[in-house]
Amino acid sequence: MVNEEGKLFIAIYNKQKLWSPFWLIVKRLNNKNIVLKILMCILFFSHSILRGIYTSMNPIKEFLVYKQNRGMNLWNDWIDWLGGYPFEVASPEEVVDFLNFKWVSFKKN
Repeated sequence: MVNEEGKLFIAIYNKQKLWSPFWLIVKRLNNKNIVLKILMCILFFSHSILRGIYTSMNPIKEFLVYKQNRGMNLWNDWIDWLGGYPFEVASPEEVVDFLNFKWVSFKKN
Protein backbone atom coordinates (compact mmCIF):
# COMPACT_ATOMS: atom_id res chain seq x y z
CA MET A 1 0.00 0.00 0.00
CA VAL A 2 1.11 3.55 -0.64
CA ASN A 3 -0.06 6.47 1.47
CA GLU A 4 -1.85 9.45 -0.09
CA GLU A 5 1.35 11.43 -0.71
CA GLY A 6 3.44 8.36 -1.53
CA LYS A 7 4.65 7.25 -4.94
CA LEU A 8 4.41 3.80 -6.47
CA PHE A 9 7.08 2.68 -8.94
CA ILE A 10 6.41 -0.34 -11.12
CA ALA A 11 8.92 -2.19 -13.27
CA ILE A 12 7.33 -4.78 -15.52
CA TYR A 13 8.31 -6.25 -18.85
CA ASN A 14 6.41 -4.78 -21.79
CA LYS A 15 4.19 -7.35 -23.51
CA GLN A 16 5.41 -7.95 -27.05
CA LYS A 17 3.54 -10.11 -29.53
CA LEU A 18 6.45 -12.34 -30.61
CA TRP A 19 9.19 -11.83 -28.04
CA SER A 20 7.22 -12.36 -24.83
CA PRO A 21 6.15 -15.95 -25.68
CA PHE A 22 9.67 -16.69 -26.96
CA TRP A 23 11.31 -15.54 -23.70
CA LEU A 24 8.73 -17.41 -21.66
CA ILE A 25 9.74 -20.67 -23.40
CA VAL A 26 13.45 -19.87 -22.97
CA LYS A 27 13.03 -19.18 -19.24
CA ARG A 28 10.92 -22.31 -18.69
CA LEU A 29 13.51 -24.48 -20.43
CA ASN A 30 16.34 -22.83 -18.50
CA ASN A 31 14.63 -23.66 -15.20
CA LYS A 32 13.72 -27.28 -16.07
CA ASN A 33 17.01 -28.98 -15.19
CA ILE A 34 20.75 -28.39 -14.90
CA VAL A 35 21.58 -29.81 -18.35
CA LEU A 36 19.19 -27.41 -20.10
CA LYS A 37 20.45 -24.55 -17.90
CA ILE A 38 24.05 -25.18 -18.98
CA LEU A 39 23.07 -25.49 -22.65
CA MET A 40 21.02 -22.29 -22.53
CA CYS A 41 23.86 -20.37 -20.86
CA ILE A 42 26.37 -21.56 -23.45
CA LEU A 43 24.00 -20.76 -26.31
CA PHE A 44 23.11 -17.25 -25.17
CA PHE A 45 26.61 -16.35 -24.03
CA SER A 46 27.98 -17.52 -27.42
CA HIS A 47 25.30 -15.48 -29.20
CA SER A 48 26.30 -12.42 -27.21
CA ILE A 49 29.98 -12.89 -28.06
CA LEU A 50 29.24 -13.38 -31.77
CA ARG A 51 26.95 -10.34 -31.80
CA GLY A 52 29.71 -8.31 -30.15
CA ILE A 53 32.23 -9.44 -32.75
CA TYR A 54 29.81 -8.69 -35.59
CA THR A 55 28.71 -5.25 -34.39
CA SER A 56 31.86 -3.82 -32.87
CA MET A 57 35.28 -2.90 -34.17
CA ASN A 58 36.74 -3.79 -30.77
CA PRO A 59 34.54 -6.47 -29.14
CA ILE A 60 37.03 -7.12 -26.31
CA LYS A 61 36.78 -3.50 -25.20
CA GLU A 62 32.98 -3.64 -25.47
CA PHE A 63 32.84 -6.68 -23.17
CA LEU A 64 35.28 -5.12 -20.71
CA VAL A 65 33.16 -1.96 -20.34
CA TYR A 66 29.88 -3.89 -20.22
CA LYS A 67 29.87 -3.80 -16.42
CA GLN A 68 30.30 -0.01 -16.41
CA ASN A 69 27.25 0.36 -18.67
CA ARG A 70 24.97 -2.26 -17.06
CA GLY A 71 26.17 -2.58 -13.46
CA MET A 72 27.08 -6.26 -13.75
CA ASN A 73 29.35 -8.28 -15.98
CA LEU A 74 27.99 -9.91 -19.13
CA TRP A 75 27.98 -13.47 -17.75
CA ASN A 76 26.03 -12.54 -14.61
CA ASP A 77 23.62 -10.44 -16.69
CA TRP A 78 22.81 -13.45 -18.90
CA ILE A 79 22.45 -15.81 -15.91
CA ASP A 80 20.15 -13.28 -14.23
CA TRP A 81 18.05 -12.81 -17.39
CA LEU A 82 17.76 -16.50 -18.26
CA GLY A 83 16.87 -17.48 -14.70
CA GLY A 84 14.14 -14.88 -14.25
CA TYR A 85 11.09 -17.10 -13.93
CA PRO A 86 8.18 -16.72 -13.43
CA PHE A 87 8.25 -14.18 -16.22
CA GLU A 88 5.40 -11.66 -16.13
CA VAL A 89 4.55 -9.23 -18.92
CA ALA A 90 1.83 -6.64 -19.40
CA SER A 91 1.01 -3.81 -21.73
CA PRO A 92 0.95 -0.29 -20.27
CA GLU A 93 -2.84 -0.31 -20.67
CA GLU A 94 -3.15 -3.55 -18.68
CA VAL A 95 -1.10 -2.10 -15.83
CA VAL A 96 -3.19 1.08 -15.70
CA ASP A 97 -6.45 -0.89 -15.88
CA PHE A 98 -5.34 -3.21 -13.09
CA LEU A 99 -4.24 -0.36 -10.85
CA ASN A 100 -7.44 1.60 -11.53
CA PHE A 101 -9.49 -1.47 -10.60
CA LYS A 102 -7.53 -1.96 -7.38
CA TRP A 103 -7.85 1.74 -6.50
CA VAL A 104 -11.62 1.79 -7.08
CA SER A 105 -12.02 -1.44 -5.05
CA PHE A 106 -9.91 0.03 -2.23
CA LYS A 107 -11.88 3.30 -2.11
CA LYS A 108 -15.20 1.40 -1.84
CA ASN A 109 -14.02 -0.36 1.36
